[in-house]
Order: sequence, then structure tokens, then C-alpha cells
Amino acid sequence: MNPMIERVREHMAVVDSDGVRIGTVDRVEGGRIRIGRRDASHPDDGVHQFIPLISIVSVDEDTVTLDGKADAIREVEESRDADVPDKIEKPSTYFAAPIDVVTDSELSDAQKHDALGTLEQDARQMSEATAEGMAGGEHSNLDEVLDAKAKLASLNEEATHPDDAQTNKLVWMIQAHPFSSLAMALVAGIGVGMAVKR
Repeated sequence: MNPMIERVREHMAVVDSDGVRIGTVDRVEGGRIRIGRRDASHPDDGVHQFIPLISIVSVDEDTVTLDGKADAIREVEESRDADVPDKIEKPSTYFAAPIDVVTDSELSDAQKHDALGTLEQDARQMSEATAEGMAGGEHSNLDEVLDAKAKLASLNEEATHPDDAQTNKLVWMIQAHPFSSLAMALVAGIGVGMAVKR
């Protein structure tokens, strides 16, 4: 990862290699800087743009400087947006692992679900071909795909029902560490009992 990324902060100015202002940093998200254009000089005021982290040349106190001219950077990002349908239909060409679909910042949750569905279908076909002796030495990544789908579902559940997500984490912790959980419960119970006596 680019070591300068750690120095990028919200509200820093973002400029191209000629010093032309592109916008302001909203946040670092999914391997890119999310930039909100709030300058009146920009016709698409308020539209977010994403810049790849590898484009950063320098970061000083209040400015992030990118490698390239603003127009060229915009063209690269616009071509990335055109790739969204392909990411859903041919995700294996865009993602090294199924979990990368879950962390992609360009796809909506529904699009991520569809992309993982495509990967699952491919993995199931590979599993069937392997079982029938037709595979060419490749292995199925069905377990990885199912894990990624579960992670996406979990993230969606946490977003829609945060209290349930906390309860599920607590239940998991108790199941994973029953003796530690019992000890904590006993200590908490003793503490409550002593507080009630006073």
C-alpha cells in the first residue's frame, strides 16, 4: 500500500500534477480516495469521484497531489464505472478472491450479491466437472464464495438490525469461549450482588 495514504485526511484539497484543483477528500474508501466536488467552478458540483490510491504522488499539510492531469484521471475513473456490468457478469476477471467483491466500493449490495451469484454458479459447475473427472486440474472455490456471500449477508444484517448483530456477536463469543464467558458472568454477578447489598 502507498505509505502516503495514512497521511490523507478529510477536507484536504486534491490537485493534479499541474496544481489544478480536482476537489476535496471525503474519505479513503476501497483502495481509492472519495472526492466530493464542492467547488462552484466545477459544473458537476456535489458529484463524488473516486481516485485510485496509486495515483498519489505526494501529501503535504493540506493537499494531496496526484500523478497526472485532471482530465486524464477523470477518463480513467469514467472507464472504471463502465466496467460495473462486467464486474457482475464476469467477476473472476476483476476480483482475485470472492471476498474482494464484498469490499468493492463501486458495486451496490444488490450488484455484489449478483456478482457472488455468478461466482457461485461458476464454482458449482467446476465442482461438478471435477466430480465427473472433466476438470483440467483447477479447483473449485465454492467454499470461499459461500463465505463471501455469508459475510455480505452479515454486513447487510448489521446495517439493518444493529442490535441483532450485537446479540449475534455475543452469542458467538459465548459459544466460542464458554469457560471465559462463564467466568465473566460469575464476576459480573458477584459485582452486582455486592452492589445490591450496600
